[in-house]
Amino acid sequence: MPKSTFLNLPPEKRRRIIELATDEFAANTYHSASLSRIVERAGIAKGSIYQYFEGKLDLYVYVLKTAAEVKLAAIAEEMARLGPAPGVFDMLRAAVRGGFELARRNPKLTAIATNFVRERDPEVVGAVTGELVPAGEAVLDEWFAAAARRGELAPGISPPAARLAYFALGNAVNEELASGRLTLDEAGKLWSEMIDILEFGLRPRAGTAAAGGPGPGDRRERS
Repeated sequence: MPKSTFLNLPPEKRRRIIELATDEFAANTYHSASLSRIVERAGIAKGSIYQYFEGKLDLYVYVLKTAAEVKLAAIAEEMARLGPAPGVFDMLRAAVRGGFELARRNPKLTAIATNFVRERDPEVVGAVTGELVPAGEAVLDEWFAAAARRGELAPGISPPAARLAYFALGNAVNEELASGRLTLDEAGKLWSEMIDILEFGLRPRAGTAAAGGPGPGDRRERS
Protein backbone atom coordinates (compact mmCIF):
# COMPACT_ATOMS: atom_id res chain seq x y z
CA MET A 1 0.00 0.00 0.00
CA PRO A 2 1.20 3.56 -0.63
CA LYS A 3 3.50 5.29 1.81
CA SER A 4 2.60 8.57 3.46
CA THR A 5 4.88 10.38 1.01
CA PHE A 6 2.55 9.33 -1.82
CA LEU A 7 -0.60 10.20 0.09
CA ASN A 8 0.81 13.63 0.84
CA LEU A 9 1.37 14.43 -2.84
CA PRO A 10 -0.99 16.91 -4.52
CA PRO A 11 -4.14 15.03 -5.69
CA GLU A 12 -3.43 15.72 -9.36
CA LYS A 13 0.07 14.22 -9.13
CA ARG A 14 -1.25 11.14 -7.32
CA ARG A 15 -3.95 10.71 -9.95
CA ARG A 16 -1.42 11.05 -12.77
CA ILE A 17 0.90 8.38 -11.34
CA ILE A 18 -1.97 5.93 -10.87
CA GLU A 19 -3.33 6.63 -14.35
CA LEU A 20 0.07 5.91 -15.90
CA ALA A 21 0.51 2.78 -13.78
CA THR A 22 -2.97 1.67 -14.87
CA ASP A 23 -1.98 2.15 -18.51
CA GLU A 24 1.19 0.09 -18.00
CA PHE A 25 -0.49 -2.81 -16.19
CA ALA A 26 -3.36 -2.82 -18.69
CA ALA A 27 -0.95 -3.12 -21.62
CA ASN A 28 1.37 -5.67 -20.00
CA THR A 29 1.42 -8.65 -17.68
CA TYR A 30 2.76 -7.95 -14.20
CA HIS A 31 6.25 -9.24 -14.97
CA SER A 32 6.56 -7.46 -18.31
CA ALA A 33 5.28 -4.16 -16.92
CA SER A 34 8.04 -1.60 -16.35
CA LEU A 35 8.43 0.89 -13.54
CA SER A 36 10.93 2.73 -15.75
CA ARG A 37 8.24 3.41 -18.36
CA ILE A 38 5.83 4.62 -15.69
CA VAL A 39 8.25 7.08 -14.10
CA GLU A 40 9.53 8.28 -17.47
CA ARG A 41 6.02 9.16 -18.59
CA ALA A 42 5.31 10.72 -15.20
CA GLY A 43 8.42 12.85 -15.44
CA ILE A 44 9.80 11.76 -12.09
CA ALA A 45 13.04 10.09 -11.03
CA LYS A 46 12.86 6.30 -10.80
CA GLY A 47 13.96 6.45 -7.18
CA SER A 48 10.90 8.53 -6.42
CA ILE A 49 8.56 5.61 -6.95
CA TYR A 50 10.27 3.79 -4.08
CA GLN A 51 9.54 6.77 -1.86
CA TYR A 52 5.85 6.27 -2.70
CA PHE A 53 5.58 2.45 -2.76
CA GLU A 54 7.64 -0.48 -1.52
CA GLY A 55 8.13 -1.64 -5.11
CA LYS A 56 6.35 -2.78 -8.26
CA LEU A 57 4.19 -5.36 -6.50
CA ASP A 58 3.03 -2.80 -3.95
CA LEU A 59 2.09 -0.41 -6.76
CA TYR A 60 0.34 -3.20 -8.69
CA VAL A 61 -1.78 -4.15 -5.69
CA TYR A 62 -2.74 -0.52 -5.17
CA VAL A 63 -3.71 -0.10 -8.82
CA LEU A 64 -5.93 -3.18 -8.62
CA LYS A 65 -7.43 -1.96 -5.35
CA THR A 66 -8.20 1.39 -6.99
CA ALA A 67 -9.80 -0.43 -9.94
CA ALA A 68 -11.87 -2.51 -7.51
CA GLU A 69 -13.14 0.66 -5.81
CA VAL A 70 -14.23 2.05 -9.20
CA LYS A 71 -16.03 -1.23 -9.90
CA LEU A 72 -17.76 -1.16 -6.52
CA ALA A 73 -19.03 2.34 -7.23
CA ALA A 74 -20.47 1.16 -10.56
CA ILE A 75 -22.12 -1.79 -8.82
CA ALA A 76 -23.58 0.50 -6.15
CA GLU A 77 -25.19 2.62 -8.87
CA GLU A 78 -26.78 -0.47 -10.40
CA MET A 79 -27.92 -1.75 -6.99
CA ALA A 80 -29.61 1.59 -6.26
CA ARG A 81 -31.99 0.91 -9.15
CA LEU A 82 -33.38 -2.23 -7.50
CA GLY A 83 -35.62 -0.40 -5.09
CA PRO A 84 -36.37 -1.41 -1.49
CA ALA A 85 -35.72 -4.91 -0.09
CA PRO A 86 -34.34 -6.69 -3.17
CA GLY A 87 -33.71 -10.43 -3.03
CA VAL A 88 -30.18 -11.74 -2.98
CA PHE A 89 -30.31 -13.14 -6.51
CA ASP A 90 -31.52 -9.81 -7.88
CA MET A 91 -28.62 -8.21 -6.01
CA LEU A 92 -26.14 -10.61 -7.59
CA ARG A 93 -27.54 -9.92 -11.05
CA ALA A 94 -27.29 -6.18 -10.44
CA ALA A 95 -23.67 -6.59 -9.32
CA VAL A 96 -22.85 -8.47 -12.52
CA ARG A 97 -24.62 -5.88 -14.68
CA GLY A 98 -22.78 -3.05 -12.98
CA GLY A 99 -19.43 -4.76 -13.40
CA PHE A 100 -19.92 -5.54 -17.07
CA GLU A 101 -21.28 -2.08 -17.88
CA LEU A 102 -18.13 -0.62 -16.36
CA ALA A 103 -16.00 -3.07 -18.34
CA ARG A 104 -17.60 -1.87 -21.58
CA ARG A 105 -16.99 1.77 -20.67
CA ASN A 106 -13.48 1.31 -19.35
CA PRO A 107 -11.43 -1.20 -21.37
CA LYS A 108 -8.28 -0.44 -19.34
CA LEU A 109 -9.83 -1.82 -16.19
CA THR A 110 -11.01 -4.85 -18.16
CA ALA A 111 -7.48 -5.40 -19.46
CA ILE A 112 -5.97 -5.18 -15.96
CA ALA A 113 -8.52 -7.65 -14.60
CA THR A 114 -7.92 -10.02 -17.53
CA ASN A 115 -4.16 -9.88 -17.03
CA PHE A 116 -4.61 -10.67 -13.35
CA VAL A 117 -6.86 -13.67 -14.07
CA ARG A 118 -4.05 -15.00 -16.29
CA GLU A 119 -1.43 -14.42 -13.58
CA ARG A 120 0.18 -17.59 -12.26
CA ASP A 121 2.93 -16.24 -10.00
CA PRO A 122 1.81 -17.28 -6.47
CA GLU A 123 3.49 -14.27 -4.85
CA VAL A 124 1.62 -11.84 -7.09
CA VAL A 125 -1.71 -13.67 -6.82
CA GLY A 126 -1.35 -13.98 -3.05
CA ALA A 127 -0.56 -10.30 -2.58
CA VAL A 128 -3.58 -9.19 -4.60
CA THR A 129 -6.09 -11.69 -3.23
CA GLY A 130 -4.89 -11.11 0.31
CA GLU A 131 -5.70 -7.42 -0.07
CA LEU A 132 -8.94 -7.61 -2.06
CA VAL A 133 -10.69 -10.93 -1.42
CA PRO A 134 -11.51 -10.72 2.33
CA ALA A 135 -13.69 -7.62 1.88
CA GLY A 136 -15.58 -9.23 -1.01
CA GLU A 137 -16.09 -12.42 0.98
CA ALA A 138 -17.45 -10.44 3.93
CA VAL A 139 -19.98 -8.62 1.74
CA LEU A 140 -21.22 -11.83 0.12
CA ASP A 141 -21.44 -13.62 3.46
CA GLU A 142 -23.58 -10.73 4.73
CA TRP A 143 -25.81 -10.87 1.64
CA PHE A 144 -26.30 -14.62 1.91
CA ALA A 145 -26.83 -14.51 5.69
CA ALA A 146 -29.63 -11.99 5.15
CA ALA A 147 -31.02 -14.20 2.36
CA ALA A 148 -31.04 -17.19 4.71
CA ARG A 149 -32.98 -15.19 7.30
CA ARG A 150 -35.53 -14.26 4.62
CA GLY A 151 -35.91 -17.90 3.63
CA GLU A 152 -34.23 -17.50 0.22
CA LEU A 153 -31.72 -20.30 0.84
CA ALA A 154 -32.56 -23.96 1.30
CA PRO A 155 -32.17 -25.20 4.87
CA GLY A 156 -28.69 -26.53 5.54
CA ILE A 157 -26.94 -24.24 3.04
CA SER A 158 -24.65 -21.88 4.92
CA PRO A 159 -23.76 -18.38 3.69
CA PRO A 160 -20.07 -19.38 3.22
CA ALA A 161 -21.12 -22.36 1.08
CA ALA A 162 -23.34 -20.12 -1.06
CA ARG A 163 -20.50 -17.62 -1.40
CA LEU A 164 -18.04 -20.33 -2.46
CA ALA A 165 -20.51 -21.58 -5.09
CA TYR A 166 -20.88 -18.03 -6.43
CA PHE A 167 -17.12 -17.55 -6.63
CA ALA A 168 -16.58 -20.94 -8.27
CA LEU A 169 -19.11 -20.26 -11.02
CA GLY A 170 -17.92 -16.70 -11.54
CA ASN A 171 -14.26 -17.66 -11.67
CA ALA A 172 -15.04 -20.22 -14.35
CA VAL A 173 -16.59 -17.48 -16.51
CA ASN A 174 -13.69 -15.11 -15.84
CA GLU A 175 -11.18 -17.77 -16.91
CA GLU A 176 -13.07 -18.27 -20.17
CA LEU A 177 -13.09 -14.52 -20.78
CA ALA A 178 -9.39 -14.15 -19.97
CA SER A 179 -8.51 -17.02 -22.30
CA GLY A 180 -10.20 -15.28 -25.22
CA ARG A 181 -12.83 -18.01 -25.62
CA LEU A 182 -15.59 -15.53 -24.78
CA THR A 183 -16.28 -11.97 -25.79
CA LEU A 184 -17.27 -9.48 -23.10
CA ASP A 185 -20.93 -9.69 -24.13
CA GLU A 186 -20.83 -13.50 -24.17
CA ALA A 187 -19.24 -13.52 -20.72
CA GLY A 188 -21.92 -11.19 -19.37
CA LYS A 189 -24.67 -13.46 -20.70
CA LEU A 190 -22.96 -16.54 -19.28
CA TRP A 191 -22.54 -14.85 -15.87
CA SER A 192 -26.29 -14.22 -15.86
CA GLU A 193 -26.95 -17.87 -16.68
CA MET A 194 -24.60 -18.92 -13.89
CA ILE A 195 -26.67 -16.93 -11.41
CA ASP A 196 -29.78 -18.72 -12.72
CA ILE A 197 -28.02 -22.02 -11.95
CA LEU A 198 -26.99 -20.74 -8.53
CA GLU A 199 -30.53 -19.63 -7.73
CA PHE A 200 -31.95 -22.98 -8.83
CA GLY A 201 -29.49 -24.81 -6.61
CA LEU A 202 -29.81 -22.61 -3.52
CA ARG A 203 -33.53 -21.86 -3.39
CA PRO A 204 -35.65 -23.94 -0.98
CA ARG A 205 -37.39 -26.93 -2.56
CA ALA A 206 -41.07 -27.76 -2.17
CA GLY A 207 -41.91 -28.44 1.45
CA THR A 208 -38.61 -27.02 2.74
CA ALA A 209 -39.18 -23.27 2.50
CA ALA A 210 -38.86 -21.42 5.77
CA ALA A 211 -42.12 -20.18 7.22
CA GLY A 212 -42.99 -16.94 5.53
CA GLY A 213 -40.11 -17.32 3.09
CA PRO A 214 -40.35 -17.77 -0.66
CA GLY A 215 -40.92 -21.23 -2.00
CA PRO A 216 -39.96 -22.75 -5.34
CA GLY A 217 -41.66 -20.99 -8.21
CA ASP A 218 -41.82 -17.84 -6.08
CA ARG A 219 -38.92 -16.23 -7.89
CA ARG A 220 -38.75 -12.47 -7.90
CA GLU A 221 -39.25 -10.66 -11.15
CA ARG A 222 -35.94 -9.95 -12.82
CA SER A 223 -35.00 -6.38 -13.46
